[in-house]
Amino acid sequence: MTDDWTEAIEQALRLWYAKQIEDKLRKFYQNRSQEDMEDEKEWFNLVEEQVEETWSSDGL
Repeated sequence: MTDDWTEAIEQALRLWYAKQIEDKLRKFYQNRSQEDMEDEKEWFNLVEEQVEETWSSDGL
């Protein structure tokens, strides 16, 4: 326990808020459509190709 109840309440609120964000993120990723996942994969592949081209042209 603690003698500083204000700090305890603030910490509890921070933890509660972090949990709320975590829950929302989990729900978002669990409820994505197949189309969204395919769009993300297509975008990733495009970015990956561009990075590889940039590295190759820079001699990396």
